[in-house]
Amino acid sequence: GPRKALKRLPSSIEVNDIFLVVDVSRSMLADDLRPNRLEVAKKKLREFASLRPTDRIGVIIFSEKVFTLLPLTTDPELVDQVLSDVRIGYLGSGTNIGDALALAVARGQNSKTKNKVIVLLTDGVSNFGSIPPLSAARTAKDFNMKVYTIGLGTTKSRLPIGRNSRGVQQYQSIPGGSIDLKTLEEISKITGGKSFMANSKQSLEKILSEIQKLEKTEIDNSNQIVYDELFFSYLLIGILIFLATEISRKFFLREVV
Repeated sequence: GPRKALKRLPSSIEVNDIFLVVDVSRSMLADDLRPNRLEVAKKKLREFASLRPTDRIGVIIFSEKVFTLLPLTTDPELVDQVLSDVRIGYLGSGTNIGDALALAVARGQNSKTKNKVIVLLTDGVSNFGSIPPLSAARTAKDFNMKVYTIGLGTTKSRLPIGRNSRGVQQYQSIPGGSIDLKTLEEISKITGGKSFMANSKQSLEKILSEIQKLEKTEIDNSNQIVYDELFFSYLLIGILIFLATEISRKFFLREVV
């Protein structure tokens, strides 16, 4: 029925702000994790996001360039769809860890949530960008943003490079130890996070499960509204009109039923 909003009641929900910063350089197509590193990362990150329905999650992808694929949102279906659509090829061919990390910090620095987390997943060494990764990490620390870094891959991997004249898939070997674990560890150390190495689906799943244990914090949420219900006044007017009509029909118009 008709009603008038009087005021909003402050309430609290437990929430984290989490940015998933995902490497989409060409090396993520390596098949040491089947079917490739990117597809394994997408699947496990989608599972991770689905278990955090009260958190706000954003997605940033990077290669030579960086791009915000999804700002912070509490829509788990949208997060799942965006992660499933991540592709390789339109952000160049390098690895720009510093700018990607800085973009996540810029996106989250004004959030009123106390617990702000960046999950940085990469399989390479930063070789592009205007901001050094450690400088971006120090900025993250200034805004109380923890960075969990994950190096993804094994020491033996192949990168598909197309098919030969007979239609047979050709591969290029990727040198082992191509992940800059030292820098990833330093990023996490500076920001108070942790650094991990994932060399299989199972290890990546275990790492993300550990990150699941992050402390929850509260933010104000003013979605509860107090209303003044107005239907009774209209109902009373309707009843009086109905009674007046019946009395008029019976005593003044003298209708015969």
